Amino acid sequence: PASMLAVGTTYTASLATTIKADDGMALASPFSWSFTTEADAIPPTITAPADVAVTTSSGTCAASPGLGTATASDNSGTVTVTNNAPAIFPEGTTSVTWTATDPAGNTATAIQQVTVVDAESPALSAPPSLSRVTGPASTQAGVVIAEADLGTGTATDNCPGTVSIVRSGVPTGNLFPIGITTLTHTAIDATGNTATATQQVTVLDNTPPVFTAVPADITVSTGPGATVCGAVVASLGTATASDNSGSVTISGGAPANSVFPVGATVVTWIATDPSNNQTRANQRVTVVDNTPPTITAPANVTVSTGPGATNATVLVPDTALGTATATDNCFTPTVTRSGVPTGNLFPIGTTTLTYNAADLVGNTATATQRVTVVDDTPPTITAPPNVTASTVPGTCAAAPAIGSATASDNSGIVAVTSNAPASFPKGTTTVTWTATDPSGNTASAAQLVTVNDLELPMIIAPANVTVTATSASGAVVSSAALGSAAATDNCPAVSVSSSGIPAGNLFPIGTTIITWTATDASGNTARATQTVTLSYAVCLLYDPTKPAKLGSTIPIKLTLCGADGTNLSAAATVVHAVRLTKANDTVSGTPEDSGSANPDNDFRFDPTLGVSGGYIYNLSTKNLSSGTWSLHFTVNGQGDYTIQFQVK
Repeated sequence: PASMLAVGTTYTASLATTIKADDGMALASPFSWSFTTEADAIPPTITAPADVAVTTSSGTCAASPGLGTATASDNSGTVTVTNNAPAIFPEGTTSVTWTATDPAGNTATAIQQVTVVDAESPALSAPPSLSRVTGPASTQAGVVIAEADLGTGTATDNCPGTVSIVRSGVPTGNLFPIGITTLTHTAIDATGNTATATQQVTVLDNTPPVFTAVPADITVSTGPGATVCGAVVASLGTATASDNSGSVTISGGAPANSVFPVGATVVTWIATDPSNNQTRANQRVTVVDNTPPTITAPANVTVSTGPGATNATVLVPDTALGTATATDNCFTPTVTRSGVPTGNLFPIGTTTLTYNAADLVGNTATATQRVTVVDDTPPTITAPPNVTASTVPGTCAAAPAIGSATASDNSGIVAVTSNAPASFPKGTTTVTWTATDPSGNTASAAQLVTVNDLELPMIIAPANVTVTATSASGAVVSSAALGSAAATDNCPAVSVSSSGIPAGNLFPIGTTIITWTATDASGNTARATQTVTLSYAVCLLYDPTKPAKLGSTIPIKLTLCGADGTNLSAAATVVHAVRLTKANDTVSGTPEDSGSANPDNDFRFDPTLGVSGGYIYNLSTKNLSSGTWSLHFTVNGQGDYTIQFQVK
């Protein structure tokens, strides 16, 4: 096959086959020919390594990074790869050309970018640090330092080019403040790499502050209520001072609200600047004692006349009165007493004794003691008799007359009160009668007031109910259909009950009486009744619109039905004709039967009528007049059933 032949080569081919003419004669054997393959003109393919970015080697302006290896292929299966990379790459970007060459001399190239970045900072040396002082008479908070004294920094760099040096931190006008100022020197190379170095300039303050004001001398008094032999001075005032630094701290003096002793005290103020230079000044504080003593009278004394007392006074000896106590902030005071009655006999009421304390400088104070004589003899009282009453109609209360209590007291004066309400509720109320004398002594007695509820409640039964039977047993009438009785009472809490409702609410045909009973909390009762009437529906077995001939006999046929039309007729049920009435007229009459088919005016039960039997009444019309008539009848003696017929 062609895939196995070399390019650019001549080959001879032959076939070991005899070629014959149409007549079968051999023309040639074997058969051969020659051919030459074309030269290789397809170039190889090549992919350069990834671009490389590195920084300069320390101390140089170049780098020797690893480049990696290009990948190449060729249809011949053989390819040679070369590049033009230098041994050392300078700062910046260098293009490396990679070339692939196959045996036929076909070539392909790819480019790789190698970038060398100068990231090395220059080397910088700052000028040496220096120190200055303000001096004893300076008025400035700093010192001016000349540029020549500050000096200049020096710098070198790994790559050629100019290295510039800038400086920051120098105050305006080269006036350096008290303290340490740091100057920053920055070197910048051609690539923009920077380096910094610092220089410290120290200014020492040796100028002391000057007082501009010292508080005036103070004179204060101990004042009332003082407990020490001194006085609290809320504020000594404020000292002020100035300093070349612009800042000064005032100390010394005394804290706010300090206590100064009676007499004169010298206070020292100290002005200190931030560099601890100090200046002192004095202030005088004088304290005068004008505080009166404090005195405590003996405890108040209370005595009573006693139950058998006959006098308006009580003897209270000095031992019972006690002794006052007194103190002073500076000296021991002298105590005196006034106001004791002759013979120490104290009257009923309150007597005030005055105690006086005086110190050595003439300050005084007083306190009082009260001696109270109490009348503790209680009055006597008798309550009126107990009372029993009935509630006022329509209310649950009563307002009976309860009488008045009688009372007396040793003082001759007594007031009587009670807690009786204006209206007494049902039940028993205890009325407390109280007797009070002028000294507030009291006595009490109780009276019972009983109010009985004898008033009956009121009850209204639900409306009567009329229902059509649903079976021969009657019909079930629900509690909702029956309704509920409404009851009220003059007092709260009335209950309602009922009787006469058949089991299961199954009411028989006819009239049933339900009794509703209201019972109040006192047991009073009232009753009301409700009737439940069940009747048959009447199903006619004749045409009531078809008139009968006057004087003839009309066979009135019917069945007793339920509400759904079910035949409820039975031989034991008696249907009795009662009377006749004429429509739109006042004429009435008594039914007459023809012959003896309906004895006692009862309908005759005929089991052949209807589905399961019915009733028939042979009504004679000989005594009637033309028109529409109604026949009224009862069932088992109850109800008023009506059917119509026509006569002409």
